[in-house]
Amino acid sequence: MKKRHLCSVITLLALGSAAFAFGPEDAYKYQDPRIPPLKAQVDAAAQSLQNAQTGLGGSLTLKPGYTIPGPGNTSDTPGFGLGGTKAELSWGPDPVTIGRALRDLERSRRDYYRTVVGSTEGALIAHARLLRFQNEVAQREARLKASQANLAELQKKPDTSADQLERARGDLSFRQLDLQRFQLELQQARDAAASFGLSGDAEPRTLRFAIPQVRVEDTPAYKLALAELQLARAEAQRENLAYLNRLSLGVTYTSSQVETGLTVGFARGIPSVGASAELKTSSGTKISIGLEANIPLEAFLGGSAQSAQANVRLRELDLESTRQSLAAQLRAAQASIALAEQGLASAETSLASETRFLQQSEADFKAGKISEQEYLSRLGDARAMADYARAWEDYIRSVGDYLELVGGTWQTR
Repeated sequence: MKKRHLCSVITLLALGSAAFAFGPEDAYKYQDPRIPPLKAQVDAAAQSLQNAQTGLGGSLTLKPGYTIPGPGNTSDTPGFGLGGTKAELSWGPDPVTIGRALRDLERSRRDYYRTVVGSTEGALIAHARLLRFQNEVAQREARLKASQANLAELQKKPDTSADQLERARGDLSFRQLDLQRFQLELQQARDAAASFGLSGDAEPRTLRFAIPQVRVEDTPAYKLALAELQLARAEAQRENLAYLNRLSLGVTYTSSQVETGLTVGFARGIPSVGASAELKTSSGTKISIGLEANIPLEAFLGGSAQSAQANVRLRELDLESTRQSLAAQLRAAQASIALAEQGLASAETSLASETRFLQQSEADFKAGKISEQEYLSRLGDARAMADYARAWEDYIRSVGDYLELVGGTWQTR
C-alpha cells in the first residue's frame, strides 16, 4: 500500500478535511425561511389582542343608487343618491374575545420559538452527524485496507490453510459491506446538511451556547395554559349571565336627511356603547326611545353554566399540573446540559490525545518503525472523532430541548 494514500486517511481521521468545508458557525447562521411568516403571525396575533382589549369596532355600509320617478310622480327627481348608507361605531371589550386573542397569541409565540430553536438545532445536528460519518467511513476504509493486506499476506505464505483463506475472504467481504453501509449513511448526512445550505466536509469544531435562566411562569407552555384558564373563566362568566343575553337602551333621531342613533347596553354583563348615522331619503323628523331585553329561556336550565364551571376547574388543574411538570423538566434539562457539556469537554480531550497518537503513528510508519498492518490497525481502531461528534450532537440536543422549553433562542458564548 502506498504511504501517501495512508497519510490522507490519517489526516481525515484526525483533523478533518479542510477543502470545501463548513464549521458549526455556518450551521449556527442558518435562517429557516418559515421564520419571517411565523413572526408575521405573532405580530398579527399581538395586534388582534390589542384590538380586542380596546373593544372598538365599527362598519360602513354603502348603498349608492339611482332614482327613476314613476309616471305622475312629481315629488321625486331622477338622479344618484346614497340613501341607506350607514356608518356605525361601537365600544364593548369582550373578555371572551380577549381570552381567545390571548390564547391565539401564545400559540403563535410557541410555534414561532419552536421553529426558531428547531431549525438551528437541525442545522447544527447536520454538522455533527456529517462529522461523525466522515470518520466512520474513513475508519472502515482503513479496516478494509487492513483486511485486504491481511488476505494478500496469507496468499503469499505457502503454509496458509484453506480455512485461513476462507476466513480472511469472509472478513474482507464483511468489511466491504460495512463500508458500503456507512458510505450510504455518509451520503444521507451530506444530503441532510445540504438541506440547510451546508456543503462540503464538516470541520471538527464546536460551539458553546448561553443558557437563559427562566421562571416557570415565563415559559411558553405555562403562558398558554394560563391563557386557556383565563378564557375558560371568561366563558363561564358569560354562561352565568346567559339569562340576561342583552339589555339595551337606544335613542334614535330621524330627520329628513339623516338618522342618528345612540345605544347603551349590557350583553351578559359586558357594557357596550354604540353610535350610528344613516342617510335617509324620507321626510319628517322624529325622536325614538326604546328599551330592548333579550332573555333566552334555556339559560335557566343551567346546563351550559355548569359545564363552563367544570371546564374552569379542569383548566385550573391543568395549570397546576403544567407548573409542576415544567419545574421538573427545567431542572432535568439544566442537569442534562451540564452533563452534555462535561461529556463534550472530555471528548475534546480524548480527541486531542488520539490525534497526537495517530500523528506519531504516521511518523513511525513513514520511518519504518511499525508495519503497514499495525498502522492500519491503529487507524481502524480510532474512535475519538466519532465519540467527539456524538458528544457534540448530545450537547446540541440538550441545549435545543431546553431552549424550546423556555422559549429562548440560540446565543453563543
